[in-house]
Order: sequence, then structure tokens, then C-alpha cells
Amino acid sequence: MNCHICNAYKHEKILLDNERFFVIEAKTKKGHNKRYMICSKSHVKHDPTDVYDVLEAVGMAYQLFEEDFVVFNGVFASIKEHEHFIASDRHFEEEVVDITKEPRIEVFLKRKND
Repeated sequence: MNCHICNAYKHEKILLDNERFFVIEAKTKKGHNKRYMICSKSHVKHDPTDVYDVLEAVGMAYQLFEEDFVVFNGVFASIKEHEHFIASDRHFEEEVVDITKEPRIEVFLKRKND
């Protein structure tokens, strides 16, 4: 199979890994300081209505950020045949796609001393 995400699991540095998903750093930052791909280990098409998958993606992203972040559900994903989410910081200056049109979950972190 010639799937970029399936191949990434074999060849990229895995930042987080669980039974269903793995996280790698995104190749393109698109104006963000931090940008990650949260990818399904199964080669399945993305179902943006699967709330469990969305919550699991947010939970994995939470482990990577110390500041506010966003998890995009993949509606405008360039790789549609393999389920994945994009998690990034909230810096959008050079975003290619207008992110205000993409369904997303924005997480505003409040630390204990804030």
C-alpha cells in the first residue's frame, strides 16, 4: 500500500503512541510554531462525526502543548483516505486555508498559577 500516513508510522519519529492513534510532527508548519498529525493506526477513511475519535485526538494533543491549541477535524485534509487530525498552536498568520471555515476544537489552557 502506498499511503503516506501508513508509511509515516514505519519511518517517522513517533511522539506519542497508543492502541488506536500515533502522533508525528507535521512536515509543513503553515505558519505555526507547532503542528502535529494525530493519525489512526488503521487505514480507514476519516469520519468527522465520530466523537470518540475527536476526543481521543484532543487528549493526545493536550499532552504536546503548554499553550492554547487547536485540533482540526480533517475536512480539508490533503490525505483523505487515512483518518487523521491536525493539532497546532493558535498562530495562523500564513495559513493556506482559511481556518475559520474548518470545523475545529479550540482548547484554551489555564494553568494552575494563571
